[in-house]
Amino acid sequence: MKKKYFLVFAALFILVLWGYLDVLRNPQIYYDDLSNIFNTTVASKNFNWQVVKDVLTFSFGGFRPVSYFSFYLNYLFWGNGTENLYPYIITNVILHFLNALLVFFVAMKLSRDNFKLSFLTAVAWAVSPANSLAVDYLIQRMTELMFFFGMLSFLLFLKYLDKKRLRFLFFSILFLILSILSKQNGVLFIPLFFIYLVWFDYIKVDIKKLYILFVLFYALFLIVMANYFFPKSIVRGFTPFQRFLTETRVLVYYLKVLVLPFPSEVFLYIDFPLSKSLFSPITTLFSSVFLIFLFALSFFLFKRNRLVSFGLLSFFLFHSIEASTIPLYIAFLHRNYVASFFLYFALFSLLFHYLKKDLFVFVAALIIVFNFIFVLKVHNATYTSPFFYLSQNYKSFPENKDLAAALGIRYSKTGQYKKALSLYLKSFRPDKVENRLELIMSAFFNMGCYQCVIGLKSMVKGAVIYQIVGKAYKKKGDFKSAEGYFKKSLAIQFSSKTLFPYLDLLAKQNRFQDILDLLEKYKSQVALNELVYMYKINSYIELGMFSKAEPLFPKLQSKNVYFWLKGKYFLKRGNVEKAIELLNKVKIKNLTPANVFIELQKTLLLSDAYKEKGDFETALKVLEEYNKKGFFQNVIKKQIETIKRLKDGS
Repeated sequence: MKKKYFLVFAALFILVLWGYLDVLRNPQIYYDDLSNIFNTTVASKNFNWQVVKDVLTFSFGGFRPVSYFSFYLNYLFWGNGTENLYPYIITNVILHFLNALLVFFVAMKLSRDNFKLSFLTAVAWAVSPANSLAVDYLIQRMTELMFFFGMLSFLLFLKYLDKKRLRFLFFSILFLILSILSKQNGVLFIPLFFIYLVWFDYIKVDIKKLYILFVLFYALFLIVMANYFFPKSIVRGFTPFQRFLTETRVLVYYLKVLVLPFPSEVFLYIDFPLSKSLFSPITTLFSSVFLIFLFALSFFLFKRNRLVSFGLLSFFLFHSIEASTIPLYIAFLHRNYVASFFLYFALFSLLFHYLKKDLFVFVAALIIVFNFIFVLKVHNATYTSPFFYLSQNYKSFPENKDLAAALGIRYSKTGQYKKALSLYLKSFRPDKVENRLELIMSAFFNMGCYQCVIGLKSMVKGAVIYQIVGKAYKKKGDFKSAEGYFKKSLAIQFSSKTLFPYLDLLAKQNRFQDILDLLEKYKSQVALNELVYMYKINSYIELGMFSKAEPLFPKLQSKNVYFWLKGKYFLKRGNVEKAIELLNKVKIKNLTPANVFIELQKTLLLSDAYKEKGDFETALKVLEEYNKKGFFQNVIKKQIETIKRLKDGS
């Protein structure tokens, strides 16, 4: 038996590693990864009780402390902004492998040690393309952890029933709690325990009455949730009844993708037009009839094939929340992560029962698994290229508004702002007006239509909205209005994306004490990076506070920034030769916006230094050399004119 277990371990390890090799090499972030994982609470390098408490109580995506704490640990030990995603994807893939092992062991317990059935179930589940969205999509570690702790709890519960040892029950309850604290859907493992007790004769009940009770209880659940969440449903753009009817088509789609997926069907963003009634569209009726048939089949097979019956009913159980009248988004493939195990378990149980010969079952399994691996590899290869992935996704699901927004952001990053704007306009949702307006205003800003941004300023209030409006006023030279909107933005929510444009605005007005005051005000919220030290050192130098600037120079990591500011420091203190020596050490190789600015500062300071020496010819030569590059020509021309006047006057 040990050899068989080693075979399972090795096979699952190789399949998972091969299937997810592309995303391991090049992980990406999508959708709400940023807001959930890389927010200022979870993405922290600090370790103290207050930080841990903040992480454990963080609830952007719901109260899920176990999941958020795992992201926090990733960032604490290996985090570097969004530059290092490897700890996140490696953790996700390891979890998926461990979950595949759990699938095998749980299937072994359910099938009374049927190795072939359990092995095929685990292999199909491990390489199922539908399940890849719970692995590739970093934030869905929540689903993986919910599955891991839930299945571990279920396995220990089964062991408790066999061994009657309380320690198994204790740890089963502990892991069940951890499952629920990873993602709320973990609560569905509780009714799973009950279904197991009934289906495997630990509790004797009238099965007909139980099914009637299931239906009545679920109907009551749907009604209560529909009434409780009705306002939120309307904001989302559908009624509870429409959502429930639409979910019948979604579930049939899930079943199809879980058994016979195609590359054009497996994407992060999927979408379905709403079902207005059972007959609009008519596929709603067909889907409803098919699902009722499967539910009835689980009842019919209760006495004939208990394993298939249990698997089918459990599949429905783990879709009972997300396919209900609760106003969640319509469809995501990662919602099948738990349910797919029970479907594959039922499917292979059915094949072994009715095909009789194992050879036929293995041929069927081979066809299924090869198709799964092919689609999984195609999906994961494209997932590593966000622009291409979203473009392909958009071809399959052009009506998905969140997808339109995501693709628009990618177009914006490549400078294609008109295409981005077109997609942003298509992406409007009643529940995301502020977010979509932010995107539209950003597109207008990047296109240089600052008046367009200002014209939209009164539509919605929000920190990001005010930030963009402030930047637009700044570009138009209305510094007073810009400062007012930057202040409004920071009053709602601190963001370094607002703070630094505000600091730049103050620097343009030579308000260096105000810069220091602003940095002091937000010192607990702003990270002490090179940009902060740069503003501090420059302000201290301009104010003549040299003793305060001196100890901050070692904090600078960029040699060019160091030589620029140190040169300025000596120039302001009257040591012209030392200033010239240091400024000439500034060597710019790549013309990034930051480097262009540094070279401008170097040029202006060098011209000032040579001017102080009375060497006007060299000062003009330095300026004219920079002027050939075509940057900041108005600034350079003014400096040239100033030096020429001084030269002529001398």
